[in-house]
Amino acid sequence: MDKEGKMTNQFQIEASDAILVIIDVQEKLSAAMPQDILEHMLQKVTTLLDAVHVLEIPVIVTEQYPKGLGDTLSAVGDKIQEYDIPKISKISFSCCGEPGFMEM
Repeated sequence: MDKEGKMTNQFQIEASDAILVIIDVQEKLSAAMPQDILEHMLQKVTTLLDAVHVLEIPVIVTEQYPKGLGDTLSAVGDKIQEYDIPKISKISFSCCGEPGFMEM
């Protein structure tokens, strides 16, 4: 319970403490996925992007070496363009290895 006697959930977070990170949803990486799984994942990611837009939760999208692995898939790319979401190109496998990521 909180200070006011209301039930709380230890796993509940506030939108102001959240961020959604979409990591490397790219052409060549997705080619290794079975088509039905890929379509299911894209539907879930675009739904998440719509939801966090409504909830005003910030989003970061990463692309692993886009020159070699291609652009973010258009289903996701269209949403990030529509919602003006920043994209970070990276060459480090870890997002945290890209200087701009931790700053954002």
